[in-house]
Amino acid sequence: MAAARELEDYLETGRYKDGLSKCNKLLKKSPANNQLLYFKANFLFSLTQHDEANQILDQLCSRNPPIVDLMLISDLDELATMAVADEYPRALSNGPRAGKLWTNATNAAGKNGVIAINQKRFSTAVNEQRWQDAATALIAMKKADPTNKRYKLAHIAIQQLLSEADKDEKVSGMNRILAFRTLKMTPVEDSAQLRLLMNLYRRQGQKKDMIEALDSFKDKKDDKLAKQIMTDWPFTREKIQLYIAESRWQELFDVCSSLLGEASTDGTLRVRDDWVVWDGLVKASSKLGKTDAIPDITEKDDWRIKRLQMMAKVQASVLSETETDANAKSEKTLQSAKDFFNEWQTYPFCYGDIKEFMDELPAETQQDFLKHVSDSSMKLTNTETKKSAKASDLLTAEINSLKFQYRINIGIAKPEAQVIKNFATECIKLMETSSQSKLRLSDACYLAVSALIRHYELEKDITYLFQAAYLLETGPVTEDAHPGKVLLVYLETELGLHSLAMRQYASLRVREIQQETMAHSLLTRISVNHPFALDQRGETSVDPYEIIDNALDMFFATDKKLAHSQSSLMKQGQCDLIFELQELRDTLEHSLTRRMLILEQCRMARLTDNPFHPRTPDIRPSVLKYWTEDLKDSRDYAETFNFDGNGTESTPERRLHSGGKIPNTNWISQAIVSEDVWALLSNRPTVCAKPSSVTEDEAAAFAEAGDKELTPTEKSLAKPWAQLLQATKSLLGTDETKPDTGLLDRLATSISELSPSDMLGTQTSSGLPPSSYTLQPYYLLLDLLRSSAFFCNIATEVEKKKRQGNRLPPQIIQRVRDAVAKHFSALQTLAREQKAKIDGRDMVQALREGVTGDAMAEAEFLSQGIRNFANKAEASALDAWEGVLKVRLGLK
Repeated sequence: MAAARELEDYLETGRYKDGLSKCNKLLKKSPANNQLLYFKANFLFSLTQHDEANQILDQLCSRNPPIVDLMLISDLDELATMAVADEYPRALSNGPRAGKLWTNATNAAGKNGVIAINQKRFSTAVNEQRWQDAATALIAMKKADPTNKRYKLAHIAIQQLLSEADKDEKVSGMNRILAFRTLKMTPVEDSAQLRLLMNLYRRQGQKKDMIEALDSFKDKKDDKLAKQIMTDWPFTREKIQLYIAESRWQELFDVCSSLLGEASTDGTLRVRDDWVVWDGLVKASSKLGKTDAIPDITEKDDWRIKRLQMMAKVQASVLSETETDANAKSEKTLQSAKDFFNEWQTYPFCYGDIKEFMDELPAETQQDFLKHVSDSSMKLTNTETKKSAKASDLLTAEINSLKFQYRINIGIAKPEAQVIKNFATECIKLMETSSQSKLRLSDACYLAVSALIRHYELEKDITYLFQAAYLLETGPVTEDAHPGKVLLVYLETELGLHSLAMRQYASLRVREIQQETMAHSLLTRISVNHPFALDQRGETSVDPYEIIDNALDMFFATDKKLAHSQSSLMKQGQCDLIFELQELRDTLEHSLTRRMLILEQCRMARLTDNPFHPRTPDIRPSVLKYWTEDLKDSRDYAETFNFDGNGTESTPERRLHSGGKIPNTNWISQAIVSEDVWALLSNRPTVCAKPSSVTEDEAAAFAEAGDKELTPTEKSLAKPWAQLLQATKSLLGTDETKPDTGLLDRLATSISELSPSDMLGTQTSSGLPPSSYTLQPYYLLLDLLRSSAFFCNIATEVEKKKRQGNRLPPQIIQRVRDAVAKHFSALQTLAREQKAKIDGRDMVQALREGVTGDAMAEAEFLSQGIRNFANKAEASALDAWEGVLKVRLGLK
C-alpha cells in the first residue's frame, strides 16, 4: 500500500521518469504484480512510450485467472481510454482488450458479482460516454436478472444515445429502430416510463407516435395510471403543442375547449390557467373558421382569466382567416388592443402581453394605436388622475405607454434622430420622478438607455454610449437591477473602460452553469481588451486570467457531476431523465464558449508573458474537427432588456459586442493558428495533437467567410499569421519539405507592409473613452509582432546551433526583425499620444452634452454623480492605455 501511494504521488506531480524508475525496481522483486504493472503502463503512456505501454496493458487484460479487483479493473479501463482518447469520431467502446478484461471478470463471478461488476462498467462507460460499453454492461445485467425492469428501460435509453453518437448511418439506424421497437412493445406502467417513451419519440421525430401514446389513455377512465396521466398538466400541455405541430386543428380545438370549460371548486379560477390553452384554442379556431370560439368571462372569474381572454381576442383578430379585408382586420386588431390597454395599463405585463401583435399592424394603424395610448394612459402630470390613482399605477401606465412608443417609433430599422432625443429626454425626466419613490425606476432607466444605444447606432457617436453607461451606473437600485448590470458590462467593455467592466462583472457573481451562458459578456476578446490584472490601491485585485480559469474549472466539475447523476439514474428508476442530462453534457462538451475561453487565455498568456499551463488538453479528442465542428452555442445575448420591434436584426447585446462581430468557428480556427505558432516556438504541445496546417490562401478564405465574426483587424492579420505558422514549421523542421524561400520572403513583405498608422484607431475627442474599436487593434498587432519577434529569436538560436532546426536565410530574418522593431516603436508612440488625450474634465462635459446631457444635469439625483463617474472613467481609460504600453516586444 505504501508503494502504491508513493507511485500515485509520482503520477499526480508529473514525475513520470522517476516513477517509472521506482516501478522497475519494485517489479524486479515482484514481476507479476498486477498493480505495479498497471503503474508502469501508466507512466509509459504519460511518457508517450505507447508500444511498451500497450504490451503491458494487453498482458493485464488477458490475465488468467482474470483480474476481479474492481478498483484495478477500473484503473486499467481508464488506461485503455487514454489509448483511444484522440480517436475521432470519439470511440464508443474501449475496444476488444478492455472488453475482454470486463468479460473475463464477469465470467469468473457469480450472479451477484456479475451485477456488481457490470454496474461498475456501466457507470464508468456512462462517465466516458462510451455508449457501446454501457449497452454491453446492461445486456450482461439483464441476462443475470431478467425480471429487473430498470435494466430494460436503461438499455432502451442507452440504445437511443448510441444511435445518435454512432457515425455509421447503418449501425445508427439499427440501434434507433431497436430502441423504438423495444420501448413500443413495453407496456407503460408509470408516468416515468411514459416520459421516457415521449423523450425517445421526440428525439426520433415521431410526433404521431407521441400523440398516439398520450391518446391511448383517453378511454381508460377507471384506470389509476390513466387518471394520473390525463390529469398531469405537463402531458396535457405537450399534447396541445403536438396537435399544433401536426396541424390537428379539430382535436386541438376539442381539447382546449374542454379545458377552458372546466371550473375550479371555488368557481374563481378555471383549471387550466395557462396561455398555452388559450393560444391553442385561438390557433385552432382561426384554422377551422370559428369566429366566436373564445368563451365569455363571468363575474366569478379571476382577473388572470380575464387577462388571458382579452389577450386571446387580440391574437384571434391577428390570426383570423375568415376576415379577408385587410383594413377591417387591422381595425379589429386595433380595437382589441385598445381595449386591452385600457383595462391593463396599470399592470407591468400590459406591454409584454400584446407587443408582438402590434408588429403585425400596418404603420398607419400602429400610429393610431400610439395616439390612443398617449391620450388614454394615466399620467403623473394629469392632476385629475393624480388624485384618483396610486402613484405606482400612474408610473406603470406611463412606462407601458413609453414602451409601445419605443417599439413602434424607435425600435425600427431607421428611426428619426430627433424622435430618439425627445424620447430619451422624457425617460430621463421620468427617472427623476421615479427616483423619489423608487417605483419603476429601472424601467424608466432601461428605456432611456435603449434610446441612447439606438442614437449611437444611428450617428456613431460614442457620447451616447457613455451617457447610457452613466444612467445604468446611477439609475437601477431595485431588485430588478440585474439586467442593467449585465448590459453595463457590455457598455463599459465597448467603451474601452475594461477595468470598470471587470469589477461590474465580478459583482454579478457568475456561478456554475451560468459561465456557459454569461461569461462571454466580459470575456469575449478579453485578451485584446485588458489582458492584465487590476491591482488598484485599497481594492481587491481582479485578474482576467483567473476569471477565465474559474470559468473553465466549471466545465470539468459540472460535467463530472452530470455524469455521476446520469449513471445513478438507473438505480433510482429515473431513466426518463437520461436524455435531459445528456443534452447538458453535450452542451458543455461541445461548448463554443469553452473553446473561446481557452484560446483567449492562451493569447492573454502570450501578451503578458504568463508562464501558464495551457487548458487545451481539456478538449479531447485533440483534433481540429472536434474544436470547430458541431459546436453548441449557448451564449445568451438576450439577458438584459430589448424593446425593439421587427426593424432591428438582433438584440442590443449582440450589436454592441465589437460592432456585432461575434466569434464563431472561423474565429476559433484563426486563434488556433496564432497559438500554434507560439506553442511550436516554445517547444510545447500545440492546440491539437497535430499543429494547424492552414495555408495562406485558406487563411484568407476563412477570414473572408468569417466577415460576421472577425473584426477588420483580425481579418487583415489572418494571412500574415498563416505565413508565420508555415515559416515556424519550416524553421523547426516539422515539415518534410525544405524551407520555402518564397514563403519566407512573402512573410517578410507582409510584416514590412503593415501600417500601424492605418491599422490602429485614434480617439477623435479627448472627452470620450477609448472604445474597444480603438484598443483592440493595438493588442492584435502586438500579438503578431511579439510572435514574429519570438520567431526571429529562435531563428537566431538555430543559426548559432543553440537549438535544433533548419537554418533560414539571415537576410530575410533581418528584414522581419527590422520591420517588427519599427512597427512596435510606432505603436507605442501612438498609444502614448492616445493616453495623453485622456482628461476627466472633458468626460464631464461629454456626460452633459446635448439635450440628454441637459436632462441628466437637471435631474438632481443624476447630476450629483456625474463628476465622480467621469473620474472613474478617466482612471479606467488611462489604465486601458497603460495596459497597451505594458506589453513588451521581447526581441533579442
